[in-house]
Amino acid sequence: MKLIHSRSPDVIVIGAGLAGLVVASGLQRSGVCVQVFDKSGDLGGRLATRRRSEGRWDHGAPCVEASSEAFRKLLESLREAGSATLTGEPAGALTRYSGAPDMRALLQPLRERLAMKFDHEIQGLTATTQGWEVRGQVRGKAFVDQAPALVCTAPGPQSARLLVAENEAAGAPGACVLRELRSRLSAVRYSPCWTALLRFEQPVALSSPYADAVIDRVRPWSMHEQGRTRHWLVQANSQWSQTHLEASAADVAEQLLEAWRQHDGSADGQAAGLQSLRAHRWRYARCSEPLDGECWWDPALRLGLAGDWFVEPDAQGAFASAQTLVETMTGSWLGADAVAIAQ
Repeated sequence: MKLIHSRSPDVIVIGAGLAGLVVASGLQRSGVCVQVFDKSGDLGGRLATRRRSEGRWDHGAPCVEASSEAFRKLLESLREAGSATLTGEPAGALTRYSGAPDMRALLQPLRERLAMKFDHEIQGLTATTQGWEVRGQVRGKAFVDQAPALVCTAPGPQSARLLVAENEAAGAPGACVLRELRSRLSAVRYSPCWTALLRFEQPVALSSPYADAVIDRVRPWSMHEQGRTRHWLVQANSQWSQTHLEASAADVAEQLLEAWRQHDGSADGQAAGLQSLRAHRWRYARCSEPLDGECWWDPALRLGLAGDWFVEPDAQGAFASAQTLVETMTGSWLGADAVAIAQ
């Protein structure tokens, strides 16, 4: 039995990255009324494309890798629709795809007909006898929303902080379960990544990606770019990023630029003239210590968790986790509780 759509959502989904959109679109196809929140100004998560007046950069993952039949099927459907392209030749069971014209395009078809609210920074998730209350800020103003069920696809440690301590108070709904859950989520570990976004007045050609004490790699803004281009990214390695995790973006940008200038392509870059320099911190770039299992769902609390921090720390892992959560929710919640929720 499907849920009856109402003016208020049946499920709130936190996060408009791959996992969040797969969950939201899957639930909506099952007849659930879904509302998606994200703190950024657009969809994408770590597949986002940074757009500015001076240009654009795929400043997260430059491509996604598919080895499972289910994930490859999704990406092939996006390729047929013109939202994805193959990146290089398939390597055995592994196939790489990038978005067309940018990585954000991979997710654009998934958001179709979804209710989405951007620039909403979630600050607290509280269990109530009616479901879940979501509190946060949008452009400096406080907001509160609620729904019978909640799915959070934020990284593990971030999810732990959002599930506020008030949930563990004596007599609170699911206090013991949420106390244990927060403890488990706090143990999830990530490697960070600082990325500098450079724009030159003239096209620049750099040599092959390299690694040193600071930089993990240098790459053009998009996997589609070949040879000379005006937009480049300099990505710091995880150790350097961790050491400078709380440094200002301006200081990090200058340090990464200086590290890049010591590279053998610096003469070409200096001759082209640096026009713009920014830095972006990925605090949760890649999960290094994930949780067991593919997702988490508690039918009593009507709380679900999914993301690339369950077993497989990449886009395919995020997709598999989200897909499993949708199957679990539609199998248990929509079957046993549909009438009660609809009322």
